[in-house]
Amino acid sequence: MYFSSRFHWDYKTKSKTLAISSLEQFCTTVAIPCINTVIENIHNRFSSKEVSILVAMSLFNPAQLPSSNQDSFNSYGNNEIKQLAAFYGEEVEHFGTVFKSPEVLDGDGLISEWPVFRRALLKEKYVLMSAKE
Repeated sequence: MYFSSRFHWDYKTKSKTLAISSLEQFCTTVAIPCINTVIENIHNRFSSKEVSILVAMSLFNPAQLPSSNQDSFNSYGNNEIKQLAAFYGEEVEHFGTVFKSPEVLDGDGLISEWPVFRRALLKEKYVLMSAKE
């Protein structure tokens, strides 16, 4: 959608001025400041550590996986999987109770199984690519 702005001649100032539609005015005075506030609140809510974990989880997106004939395939996700294994192996305290995830997640096992899972992820990538065709 394009805004319906146009220039018009202002006879008082003898110059061209830009006529702004009410939609443009709403966007600049209400919508954009509101969106910026939401973005700022999201940034304030998540620490850089939490954001880095979310970014590391993107390794599970088959679309980002390089092809198996590329040199980067065998190293794809190695750093991220180590980061996830370390993060989910930490002790975390919530409301006075200490939780430790190794009972749920074996970090060393996760790292050793990553190459096998990476191959399975590659198969999923090919399935998704063939479905698009």
